[in-house]
Amino acid sequence: MKYIILKSETITQDMLDSINGKEVTVPTNIALVEADLESGTSRVDSDYFYITTNESFPNLFSGYKKLSKEDFDSQVTRIRSGQTVQNKVEDTEPVVNSPFANKEVDGKKIYKRIHGVEKELTGSEVNIDLEIPYAQCKITGLEIVGSEIGDKVDFLILDTDEGLISGVPNYPLNQFGFNVFLSKDYYEHMSNYDADLVGGMVVRVTYKKTSSSDKTVYLNVILHEVK
Repeated sequence: MKYIILKSETITQDMLDSINGKEVTVPTNIALVEADLESGTSRVDSDYFYITTNESFPNLFSGYKKLSKEDFDSQVTRIRSGQTVQNKVEDTEPVVNSPFANKEVDGKKIYKRIHGVEKELTGSEVNIDLEIPYAQCKITGLEIVGSEIGDKVDFLILDTDEGLISGVPNYPLNQFGFNVFLSKDYYEHMSNYDADLVGGMVVRVTYKKTSSSDKTVYLNVILHEVK
């Protein structure tokens, strides 16, 4: 069995008419948030649908990627985290050279550093902070372990305690995540480009949990020290 992901606006009546329920199933919405009766969480639909098919699917779907279950689950995770997915055969991911291809910046060496933060969530909204311990570094991604469907986060970069950049202590210099929905158990965000940080700045994840019970989550921040 293979999976095909379709955006709602690309589904035509001809496609629907070609579905027989055996070789191709009817489109099913990929929910951003699944309904949960215990917590009172309502279902939130996305702009994406999926169908399942065998190898001999109709020509109307021949321009779309046929995904394995593993690849399909990976794409669903991306959709639920607010990212777009490439679902057509002719679509290609943007080609971006690694910012660390030569492992040097302005004659300085780059060293990968991954920092973990453990945080107990006792309230509905809790800040998880990592203060940058290096004089100069770059951030390229982060991971969250222990999330639940419906949990959301904001991602921010705060100025230093002295207000080195803005003149205001701990002023929000940038927000690069807004109510981002997390996938169950594990969420990863990796950027195709780096952002520069200096010592004393703070990477802040404002965690908004859907469950009323206390729990612990784990944050990994992927940094690259420049020295």
